[in-house]
Amino acid sequence: MERSSGEVVRIVGVCVEITACRAIEAELALAVIVDPLTGTMNRRGLERSVAAAIDRGLVATEAFGIALIDVDEFKSINETYGHRIGDAVLRHVANVLQAAILEGETVSRIGGDEFAVLLRVSSRDEFHRRLAILRQLMDCDVLLVDRTIRVRASLGGAIWKQPWTLDDILAASDNEMYRHKT
Repeated sequence: MERSSGEVVRIVGVCVEITACRAIEAELALAVIVDPLTGTMNRRGLERSVAAAIDRGLVATEAFGIALIDVDEFKSINETYGHRIGDAVLRHVANVLQAAILEGETVSRIGGDEFAVLLRVSSRDEFHRRLAILRQLMDCDVLLVDRTIRVRASLGGAIWKQPWTLDDILAASDNEMYRHKT
């Protein structure tokens, strides 16, 4: 701006391309909630899904439950066949669980060989039917990297009830799983 006249004589601007930065931000936001090995949600992703389900349950009285799945003899699979096969088993379990869920449900790998599945259900009977289906799916022989691996899993579940938190429903699911442990 010229001092004597107050007239604008020049405009200076800065333009920065941020598309790449936004893409990296989106990738990082996803990395926070997704398990890199299986592509399922991780525990943080499960926490978010359960918080949303609890909100829906409080407002619209929607029911949901958590199925907890623990791959049986996973340590033995890793020791016998190696981590490459162990990782393939985890990816197989994740894929089977993903194929079994409905829209609005979540599969999460919450640790080592343990998965949690958030199931939206309308009744206790439906929840138990869904658990039975998951039990059947987790009892199979699988061809992985040119060898057949016996994949079995223990499974338990619980339906959310007020005022339960994620930790409460996971504990109830865990107790139920150990009652059925093979």
